[in-house]
Amino acid sequence: MKKYLLFVVITVCGWSIAMAQGKFHKGYLVDNVGNKSEVFFKKQNWKHLPEKISFKYFESSSYEEVDIKEVQAFGVNGEVFERFTVEMDMSAPKEKGMNRLSRQRGMNYETATVFLRKVVEGKLTLYVYDRYDFVRFFVSGEQHKIEQLVYKEYMHSSNQAAVNDGYKQQLINLMDCEDINTESVNYLRYDEKSLIKIFKKYYHCVDPNAVYEEKEVEKIFYFNAIVGVGLTKLKMKSDYGSRAADFPVSPELRLGVEFEYVVPYSNHKWGLFLAPSYHSFKKEMVQNGKDYKITYNSLEIAIGGKYYSHISKNTTLVFNMALDLDITFNSEYAPAKIEPLEVSSAPTIQLGAGMRFKNKHGFDLQFIPARNILNQYPNVITSYSNLTLKFVYNIQ
Repeated sequence: MKKYLLFVVITVCGWSIAMAQGKFHKGYLVDNVGNKSEVFFKKQNWKHLPEKISFKYFESSSYEEVDIKEVQAFGVNGEVFERFTVEMDMSAPKEKGMNRLSRQRGMNYETATVFLRKVVEGKLTLYVYDRYDFVRFFVSGEQHKIEQLVYKEYMHSSNQAAVNDGYKQQLINLMDCEDINTESVNYLRYDEKSLIKIFKKYYHCVDPNAVYEEKEVEKIFYFNAIVGVGLTKLKMKSDYGSRAADFPVSPELRLGVEFEYVVPYSNHKWGLFLAPSYHSFKKEMVQNGKDYKITYNSLEIAIGGKYYSHISKNTTLVFNMALDLDITFNSEYAPAKIEPLEVSSAPTIQLGAGMRFKNKHGFDLQFIPARNILNQYPNVITSYSNLTLKFVYNIQ
């Protein structure tokens, strides 16, 4: 009973945390005329630029939706987004597959009207266009029209992946500073953290008294509900033949929740999670004329990490690995009229892979390779393995 209560408490606490984060973000919109309005945005991951914006003027009012043609700028969570019409290289990145890399080193520019997020602002201002695995940085200045920082992954004639890193020389030309030269940009990476450092260095060169105010990194949490249907295989080996048994593959239902924190770096590709779930496995069988019965109830707590691979704007592959802790209750193994053995399992690992759609719902295929569920009996070796299809729904 206490274990049931623990599961309920964890679930209720997770729900409370998710709701406490709120369903909206407070910010502002600037329309095409220049009118600025205070609004409440529908909550989402603002790092990955939306194509449409959902907002409402009052907490109690209904959401409205506008697209990029109707908004020239908006701000939310300390971030500023501005609309630009730019020349942007549309070549596929290496993450999309080596076979999709361009054979040309030169940039493949296309005209696009997009929202760009302002990263740092000064005599030169850095912007970013971030759509999951598709990231482009832009620079503009007081006397400099906005342009993309040159970067392109392509397939060399030797069939090896190569990089056009023209952004390094581009920054040397734009940043009139002795400390910013070929040597200082040699190892400069095309990512937000590295570019912020070189821009701050430039600001300090222009004005030694300049102070750059660090932006607060948005914390991204997910609270997911999980329902799983799995297949379980259980096999017992023992020095005493009467305790050995080989249970057939059987279905099993799992219910759980998941608390996830998405690491706000590396383009949000990594996450940490805690996932308690309840499962119950009950099976009776007759083997060699003898009756065997297993009752295995437990609260599993998986603690691990995830890796995301964004394959399109609405579809993401996810891979995970976790340490699986198992709290058993009201569980026993009753072999062939012998005194029942108490079920008590050891920690193990679980591996999984799945897909997410629009960061709202998806599925995982989770595998527990082997677990000893009679851990306190050295003369009995058990192998409990499970393959579960989990359906995931993001509540928060």
